[in-house]
Amino acid sequence: MNKKKLAIICTSALSLINFRYELISELNKKFSIDTFSEDKSQNVIKKLKKINVNSYSYGVKKFNFLVKQIISLINLTRLLTFKKYRYDCYFVYTIKAILLCSFLNFNKSKVIFLVTGLGFLFKPNSKNYFLNFFKFTLKILLKLTLKKANLIVFQNKDDKNVFLKKKIIEKDKKVLVMNGSGINIQKFNFQKKIPKKFTVLMISRIIKDKGIETYFNAIQLLRREKFDINFIFCGQIHEGVDKYDINKLKLDVDKLKVKLILNEKNIKKIIKSSSVVVLPSPYREGVPRSLLEAISIGRPVIGTNVPGIKEVIIHSWNGFFIKRKSPKELVKYILKLKNNKRKYDYLRYNSRKLAVKKFEVNKVNNVFLSNI
Repeated sequence: MNKKKLAIICTSALSLINFRYELISELNKKFSIDTFSEDKSQNVIKKLKKINVNSYSYGVKKFNFLVKQIISLINLTRLLTFKKYRYDCYFVYTIKAILLCSFLNFNKSKVIFLVTGLGFLFKPNSKNYFLNFFKFTLKILLKLTLKKANLIVFQNKDDKNVFLKKKIIEKDKKVLVMNGSGINIQKFNFQKKIPKKFTVLMISRIIKDKGIETYFNAIQLLRREKFDINFIFCGQIHEGVDKYDINKLKLDVDKLKVKLILNEKNIKKIIKSSSVVVLPSPYREGVPRSLLEAISIGRPVIGTNVPGIKEVIIHSWNGFFIKRKSPKELVKYILKLKNNKRKYDYLRYNSRKLAVKKFEVNKVNNVFLSNI
C-alpha cells in the first residue's frame, strides 16, 4: 500500500530534529515525508535519511535580509510547484514559513499551519512608520494565507485569542491548542546532581525581545555586591530586523565575566551545568523550548509572566515570575534560590513533575496526531 505524501515546511533545519523529530517519526508511519527548510544542515539530512525522510533547502546565504526572504519565497514556490507529484498534506510551522507559503496553490490537499509564537509581527507599533506599514501588510497576507488551512494549531490559548480578537482567523475555523512542542523526558532526564557553585543560565536567540538587557543588568547588580555566582549566556545568532547588537553583547560578557556560548548543539549539557534557567523576555513567547528542557532536567525557572512563559511556570512551585524589564526582581529570586536550599530542591523536583505531567512529548504529539 502506497503511503500518502506529506510536505513539512519550516524555517530552521535544526528544528526538524531538535523540536519535531518524535512527531516526524510518528507521521512517518502514515506518510512518505519531504521536509523543506530555509537553511541546510548535513546533520539533519543524515538523521532524517535514516528514517527515509527527504530534506530540501530553499534559502540562500548571501544578500541582505529582505532580499533573502524574496529569494526564499521564490525558491520554495518553485520547489513545490514543479514537483512531479502533489502532496496529500502540507504541515507548515512558524509564522515566517506560513508567510512564505502565501503564493502556493495547495489545490485540494489538506493544509495544517502551526503557530509556534507571534514574534515581532505582533509587538506594539514603533515610531518607525515604514516598519509599522510592513507589519500591517504582513498581517493582511497572513490572514489570507490562513484561510487556506484545514486546521490551525497554536501552542498556547493566548496566541489563539490574539488571532481571534484581531480577526486574523475566523471563529468557525478549526483550531487546536497544544502544550508547546513537548519534551522527550527520557532524553532530558532528571539530573539530581547540581553544580557546586551556584550558576545562572539564560538560553535564547540573540534578539532584542528576549530580555537580554534585563539579564545583564541583573548580573551587574549581583557583581556589584560581589556575590559568588557563575553566569552563562547560551545564544543562537539571529539575522533579522530584530537582531541584537552582537558587539554590545560581547562587550557586556567581557565586562561582567559571563561565560558566552554561541550556537551550541548540546543544550542538555549546558543546562546540566546550571542551577537555574532564566528567560526575562518582555514580550510573548510560544512555549519556550529552553524552559521545557530546563524543567524536564529538573531546574527551577524564572521568567516574565507573559503568554507562553506562564505555561511553564507555577509561581513559587517550580519557579518564579518577574515583572517585565525588572532586573531587581530577577536578582531577588536568584538570591532566594541561592540562599534557600530547601526551597530550591522543592522547586526543582516540581519542575520535573510538571514536565512529565503536562509536556511529555508523546502526550503532546498524540493530540496533534488524532486531529490530522
